[in-house]
Amino acid sequence: DPKRLKKDLPKILKTLKPEDRVLIVGTSGEPFSAEVKPFCGLYQKLILLPRPDYASRVLLWPTLIKKHQGRITDALDISSLAKITDGYTPGHIVTAVTTVLSERRIKQLAKRPLTAVEFIPPLAKIDPIFKEDEETFKVWYSKTPLGKKRAKAAKEGEEDGGGKDKKGKKGG
Repeated sequence: DPKRLKKDLPKILKTLKPEDRVLIVGTSGEPFSAEVKPFCGLYQKLILLPRPDYASRVLLWPTLIKKHQGRITDALDISSLAKITDGYTPGHIVTAVTTVLSERRIKQLAKRPLTAVEFIPPLAKIDPIFKEDEETFKVWYSKTPLGKKRAKAAKEGEEDGGGKDKKGKKGG
């Protein structure tokens, strides 16, 4: 509950001393539900993690399948899985992999290799992150101090002419 974070977390943080060496990590599917200013006061850095692109998903699928005791064969079309999971987070993909790779299914791998079709039913039960939702995250992030700083740095980079200094030499 964002309201609890606003009241309780600052109290807890005030009890910590620098020598306590505590790292607090928070994640949210709806950070825009909380007020930006108190939220930014609690955390030194706010990082927006974008949805994985096609290339990342091509690497992610086999990694997760192997991690969960699956086998990659020619029967498994990783490229198709990567295409149909556009909009899904790595967490969604982990859920699909763990759902499909049950103990029973792992025992059957020698006789019946994995196919991409097996992963579709668990994915169909999960709502992907739509472009509109991603834009809401980006708009929210642009209001945070780190988001403003990154936007300013990107704007300055464009005005520099792609990293060239005033003498026309590449900056180092």
